[in-house]
Amino acid sequence: MTRSAQSLFAVAGASLLLFILVPSCGGGTGSTHTMPDLAEVPDLTVGPDIATPPDLKAAPSDGPKMECFTPADCGGKPCCLTVQSQALQGLVCTTTADSCNPSLDITGSGQTRTCTTDTDCTSGLTRSILPTCCMATRNGQSIQMCFSTGLAQLSGGAVVCP
Repeated sequence: MTRSAQSLFAVAGASLLLFILVPSCGGGTGSTHTMPDLAEVPDLTVGPDIATPPDLKAAPSDGPKMECFTPADCGGKPCCLTVQSQALQGLVCTTTADSCNPSLDITGSGQTRTCTTDTDCTSGLTRSILPTCCMATRNGQSIQMCFSTGLAQLSGGAVVCP
């Protein structure tokens, strides 16, 4: 068999395979599923980076509360920094030492504590996944917040831990 005949056979075989498989993958008669358009390139972008610090300039003046920046502003209780999709939702004083357990998800949503020392990140908690007081900088604004040294290494310098 010639090389061009082999190529033609390979293309015809692949087309036949697609013809047979596509209806069984949800595109058959009576199916409510539709097959993706294979001519379009799918969006392969990576989701938000949780290692990116919150945008401290994003808080509108009539929106999130800005009660504190350190635990000292809260009488020694945690100052809780809340973010949603990496946008600041507020900085509020908590009422108990075990409040505001630092936890951020992959979308950059959750909460963490502001801090001046590592003790601020773990005080009143049995365990913290963000136990280190780190400096986060974004859009020219900086804040010390509880974070992870491992995640900080992935932040491209946006979060620096001692």
